[in-house]
Amino acid sequence: KFSIPEARLVAVKVSSSPKPPIGPPVDVAGQVVGPDGKPLAQIKVLGIPKTWPNNFYRQEALSATTDAQGQFRFDKFAPGGRQYAFLLTVVAEGYTLVSDYQVVSDGTRKPPITLQVQSGQPVTFVVKQANGQPAASVEISPANRTVDARTTHLQYAMHRKDTAKPTNAQGEVSFTCWLPGETGEVYFRHQDQEGELKFKVGDDRRVTLTLP
Repeated sequence: KFSIPEARLVAVKVSSSPKPPIGPPVDVAGQVVGPDGKPLAQIKVLGIPKTWPNNFYRQEALSATTDAQGQFRFDKFAPGGRQYAFLLTVVAEGYTLVSDYQVVSDGTRKPPITLQVQSGQPVTFVVKQANGQPAASVEISPANRTVDARTTHLQYAMHRKDTAKPTNAQGEVSFTCWLPGETGEVYFRHQDQEGELKFKVGDDRRVTLTLP
């Protein structure tokens, strides 16, 4: 309760629940393995840490490279004792796109993450302009890979610079991120246009995309 004085200035004390103490920064680490479960060296792992400092949302783009044992580590990934989330993504030539997204409500360090890729064959994208002509020099980057109704692997747009390829004079560019029968999306950037395009991979591994 309060009363309004003539000066029309009111001070109200607001109680709030105490926040848990901030602990030392937590690391996020793991291993990339191939279809046979053996470690893969020199694979780039893309990391997106998500934090909420002072009730503001923040995320950034990081990357790490696996060592001879296929292991990677992101040091000081997030403040300890506070909720954080992470997305780890692998987009590597010769393998399918794979990712792992987790929310850590209690702010503790998670056990090492295993990212297992599958062998992939090139999927050729044929990018065309609205008039049907080949679209050259279009920047294409994987956005997601949907395996089934319960499994979708992601790459955020913040990492487009790490995985983008330009189309050639015939409007073609290839990635090994998807298998036949899977659906997905790619980011595209061309002149003053950018966005996402959906598709499904057929048995011939050729996909035609038309720019809006």
